[in-house]
Amino acid sequence: MPRRWEMEFIDYQIDASEKTIVLGDFNLPYESVFFKTIRKNFNHAFTKKGIGFRETWFYNLPLFSIDHIWVSKDIEILKAEKVNTQKSDHSMIKTYVKVDLHLL
Repeated sequence: MPRRWEMEFIDYQIDASEKTIVLGDFNLPYESVFFKTIRKNFNHAFTKKGIGFRETWFYNLPLFSIDHIWVSKDIEILKAEKVNTQKSDHSMIKTYVKVDLHLL
């Protein structure tokens, strides 16, 4: 399936831009033009608060940042880190966020 179709479907499914987290294996690098719509309302957790290389796919070359956690701009990202494992060809991303509960 072409990536454009995939991202149009995902963009259509996102019906909120507040108190929202969108995550998954998008099989697209962070720099992709197909993240244009998401980038308007969301921050990329690892780009904002991660330390080190953002790439999550190390199996063969090239290295790609294809697993993403996008956090709506009204949620504070405290920390993002990668967790490597031998059980997958992807690194996991762990993200800590802070949400003001009184605003819910």
